[in-house]
Amino acid sequence: MKKVNLGCGPDYRDGWTNVDINPEFNPDQVIDLEDNNWDLPSSTFDVVLADNVFEHIDPRKRPTFLEECHRILKEDGELVMRWPTPGFGGGWDVTHYSIPSWEWPNHPNNDDYWETEEISFDYSAIGRYLPQSIATQLMCHGIRTIIAVELVASPTGDEYEKTW
Repeated sequence: MKKVNLGCGPDYRDGWTNVDINPEFNPDQVIDLEDNNWDLPSSTFDVVLADNVFEHIDPRKRPTFLEECHRILKEDGELVMRWPTPGFGGGWDVTHYSIPSWEWPNHPNNDDYWETEEISFDYSAIGRYLPQSIATQLMCHGIRTIIAVELVASPTGDEYEKTW
């Protein structure tokens, strides 16, 4: 099984292809994940992991990031993404961009290219006691009821078309 750990930072994983933009982490490959044409082979990986990476990708570059993830995954592979919330600019971390975590799987740009297998939320203390719909609405108003999101998606057989 071939696996790639995108934006690995200090989380170097044995048996994985570890990728980061910062050469000081000694990744297997130094790649800027906001660029297209990553130096990784197409249709090769069974698992693409982006753990606490997506919130660092400029929203204008996210389509390119997702297109490249799609390109390097095998048809039956899995993209596993985890990101923290709130996604309101990441006030506690200036390197974070907003992620509307409750909308990603249903975004029209993703429908033809990704099949969402699973989406799960790590709720805050207050969020655990609320129905998901209310917790999500409170997040929209800046009340942190969800701490983190994990998404598992598989690529469809469709090739990306440049629609954005």
